[in-house]
This record gives sequence, C-alpha cells and structure tokens, in this order.
Amino acid sequence: MNDFRLSFTLKQHTPMIHFQHDQPGATLRATELKPKLDKFLRKYFDEKEIDYRPWLIKDQEAFDYKVSITSQGGWMEPIEYQGISRGEPAIDRNGNPTMSTLPMFFANKGEEWTRNPKKLVKADTVIVEFFSFKTKLLSYLLELFEHFIFTANFGMRQTKGFGSFEVIECSDKRFQKCENPMDYEEVFCHFNINLEDKELNGIRPPNVVNSSKNFKYYGKLFEVLNLFSKTYRSGINQQGYYFKSMMYRFAKEEMNGATWDKKYFKASFLGNENEKIKEQRKKHKNPEILDFSNIDPNNTFLLRDLLGLASHQEWQSYNPPRRKAAIDISHNSIKRYASPIVFKILETKRNHFRVYLVVRDVANKMLGKTFNVTPTNLPNNEPVEISTPATFDLRKYLNYCIESFQEENDHNISKALTYIYSQLKKSNHRKVFQ
Repeated sequence: MNDFRLSFTLKQHTPMIHFQHDQPGATLRATELKPKLDKFLRKYFDEKEIDYRPWLIKDQEAFDYKVSITSQGGWMEPIEYQGISRGEPAIDRNGNPTMSTLPMFFANKGEEWTRNPKKLVKADTVIVEFFSFKTKLLSYLLELFEHFIFTANFGMRQTKGFGSFEVIECSDKRFQKCENPMDYEEVFCHFNINLEDKELNGIRPPNVVNSSKNFKYYGKLFEVLNLFSKTYRSGINQQGYYFKSMMYRFAKEEMNGATWDKKYFKASFLGNENEKIKEQRKKHKNPEILDFSNIDPNNTFLLRDLLGLASHQEWQSYNPPRRKAAIDISHNSIKRYASPIVFKILETKRNHFRVYLVVRDVANKMLGKTFNVTPTNLPNNEPVEISTPATFDLRKYLNYCIESFQEENDHNISKALTYIYSQLKKSNHRKVFQ
C-alpha cells in the first residue's frame, strides 16, 4: 500500500435517489461524503479529546485529505411511473399522466422536479480512495471509515434506507471488518425481511404502468418499511386498516397523561361537534380517542416532528368542496430536521434483507421549541401554537413501541407488522431492552 493512499471497496445495497444521474458514472458523490465524514471525525475526536488541529486544512474546518470515488456496473432508472386507476393508466383532470413513485419519497412535484427529475442509481461496487500526507489521519480513517459508512446513508431520503452502502474490502491488510454492527453505539436493533415470506404476500409495490423488476422489488421492500415507520410516527389508515400511532399511547401513559399533536390539531381545527368527528366517534372501537373535551393545552406536545419535521401535512376532506385539508408547521429558525432514526439496509441475498435501526438523540434544537401551525380548508382556520417537550428519550420510546405492540387482526398490513415486531420482541440485545 502507498503510505499516502488508502482505498475501500463498498457494496451498494439500496439505490440512491440521485439528482446528478445525467453525469457519466453517477454514484456516491465526494461532495456529499467528505462533509459528512469530516463531521463524524470531529465528533469522534472531540469525544476522545484528541487534538485534530494538525490534520485540518489551514484556516478551514475541513480535514486535509482528498477523496475520489469511482463505480463499477449497476443500473439507473426513473423513480416514478404512471399510476393505475381502476385498471387503467391514471390521468389527471388536465389529461396529464398521474405519476406514482416509491413509498417514502414525496419530492416528485413542483417546478424543480419538472426541471430535474431524480432517478434511482445503483452500482455493483464503489471504490472510495483517500489521499493525504497526514499519515496519522489516514490511520484514523482506516479505523473509523467502516463505522462511518455503516451509520450513514446517502442521497435523498437517506434516513428511510435509500443509498445504503457497506465496506467489504480495504487496500490495507490491517483492516479488520466489524463482525457485529450491533457493537456500534448508534445501532439500536435489527430485524430481517424476506420478501417471499407468506406474512408479506399481501404487501405490494405501487400499482403502476410497465414498471421494471427493480421498481417492483424495491417498491415492496420500502412499502414494508413505510408501514413499520408509521406505527411509531403517524399511524396507519389505508386499505381498510386502521392503526393508532403508538405515540398517542406513549404520551398518555409515559408523559403524565399528555396529549399528542394530532389530537390537539383535530380539537383545534374541527372540534367535538364536527359532524364527521361525531360520525367517526360512533364507529370507533375506542371513542374516547376522538373526545376533545378534556384536553389541557399546557400538557399538549408536538411529538411526531421530533422524528423528522414535516412542514406540510394533508388530511382527508372535512369541508366541501371535496379536497384535502392541510396544515403547515413552521418555526422562525428551524426549517428542516431529518429523522433521528435511520434505516440501514443490507441485502444478504436476493429477496433477503437485514434492517438495522441507527438511532441518534433528538437534537437539542428541536426540544422545548414553539411551532406555529396554520390550517387550510378546515372548519376553523385560525392558527395555533404548540411546543415540543423539553426532553424526549427516543430509545425509551422505541422500547415502549416494541414492548407494547399487539397483533391487531388478520389484515395483510397487520400480518406484516406482526412479522417485524415479533422479531424485535424476541431480541434480547441490551440496546433494545435496557
């Protein structure tokens, strides 16, 4: 090995959502990797109280190394296809094709998308080569790069599992591959997905025209993960299946009877006497969920957005004409906040995946902050304010979800969720049950 060079071979497990797909050899970008790696290194050195100033570029915060990335093999294709409605290609009211995309990707709208639609990009292997005269810095890269790659994804929607890579080889013979990723502090738990298991037979990719095998393959994988993520965030109401987010019960049972944000919004913008709310209350097996009479505004918290800020949310129609109601959530200084839960996906063989949850603490910038909520097309369109809690233990919350999940019924979605949670319940790893 050249004393000033170090290279790693990566396997790409899930496609990236790439905005530079039109460039030759589009793959993992050095302009994305280096800033993230520099941040990872600074955090490590700070925690270990290691003076890293000699390894910085003069008068900059960046570390003094160069990185080049090349890819081999792979494929590229659109992330959206024309949807199907009632067995026919879907058309909007203006006669244009209605497009459908992979689950958990929502950026396929607006002028920016029209000018530069994103594509899925997946390479067979990726080579990352470092060059630096700072040999001590290279030695730390040898030690830490695999850890960095395993706890990060790349491209758009990376927290949802897109753009997952794994280090499989290194040019330095001293490299020792991590035997158990659960040894990494950020890795919280894991479960397996076999797309051919009978419990997942009822889960299907988006129904689109002439989709590729890749779209169907990853469409089903990401739909399974989409349903799983909804259990601990937004809840599920689709295909005749209803699942109340476990965050509702967590707030009530573990946060001194607190009310979570969705119920507060319904109380504020709809109210107890709304005809649709009264109709839902009659049908609901737990009608107290839709009773807004005893909400304490001082014990109400914005919780869902601690798992990723959703600045725009849409609800079913509550006002004529029949168009979706919406709310916008905003803060003067917080414009974006990525989910602190990252799906790290490894494809162990065809149709078989191991999914790790990489969990970070909720950022301080999100705690104890007051957000403005502006509704549109709702019976009451007066804005309200709501605050996040001063503290929130995300690992405690995930433990609560694992321990309290119960099988609902024989619905296809329920079978898929039980498939995942039964694995998590059987796990005895200390980072799952503390």
